[in-house]
Amino acid sequence: MQIAFYIAASLSVLSALVVISRRNPMHSALGLALVLVNVAVIFVVLGGHFLAAMQILIYAGAIVVLFVFIVMLLNLPDSALPRERITSTKILSFGLILFLVWKLIQAAGRRVEDLPVLNDPSFGEVERVGELLFTDSVLLFELVSFLLLGAIVGIIALVKRRVA
Repeated sequence: MQIAFYIAASLSVLSALVVISRRNPMHSALGLALVLVNVAVIFVVLGGHFLAAMQILIYAGAIVVLFVFIVMLLNLPDSALPRERITSTKILSFGLILFLVWKLIQAAGRRVEDLPVLNDPSFGEVERVGELLFTDSVLLFELVSFLLLGAIVGIIALVKRRVA
């Protein structure tokens, strides 16, 4: 189990690097799908089967498909994409990546079974997820719903402008 955790975590980090390093938005969206699938594998290893299923259905299944449709709808040629330049933000990002890799190497010394999340016997159960979602996190849940509503309105505005 521990090996599967480290493989999925490493693949997730590598896929995240693909997301931020590719110039083509379609490659980045597919890299994001791979990141989300690897996070679902991590949930399975930790015993959160419901969370893994929701990760695949909602994020990898719906959100990434929405991103891919938007990329295909915009259909930007390579000449319209911005030129890559080394900026202070990219240097800072590279430093953050090195820090995260260092923390991952530090975490490699810990056993997956010793993680505090696994001490909760109700981890990943539907009842517990629903209870946390609609009590402690209800404001965040509603804010995400407004964010998704705004994204849908933005997509409709883009399509209407392009058709007209």
